[in-house]
Amino acid sequence: MLIQVKSQQGVSFVSHLPSIVSARVKLLFPKTQTSTELESFFLDLSLALFDSSSHDGKLIGHIKLYGKGNSKSVIRANATGIRENAEVEIRNFHPEKEVEIWLNVIAYGLSEDEIRRGFLRTLTQATRQHEVKVRSLRVEHRHGHR
Repeated sequence: MLIQVKSQQGVSFVSHLPSIVSARVKLLFPKTQTSTELESFFLDLSLALFDSSSHDGKLIGHIKLYGKGNSKSVIRANATGIRENAEVEIRNFHPEKEVEIWLNVIAYGLSEDEIRRGFLRTLTQATRQHEVKVRSLRVEHRHGHR
């Protein structure tokens, strides 16, 4: 079964199944980050991913991000439904300069190619804005639309 979706690019058809994109990436910050700085970066990233993965300002699906710093901080961020639902939590905080993250974007109404392109564009913009270097990026997508 296919669902018709109207977008700026015209009408397209996507599966009733969700599109899933997963990534693993190491981030190297320009200086050691405080809890507030880490929270700000990951909230900005989550909201930008929300915008690139949602349709008409609503995300039918979810964005989950888990991170671990070299100094053992644990970061969790997620977004579902509307932008106001985005949240970031940091446990066992220690100042961090390098963080490895695992990220899943699951969304209905967009193709996996659209989600993947949006993710890569968003990651590039967020890391440039915060002057963060990307190391060992691995992006996977599962083809649920076969």
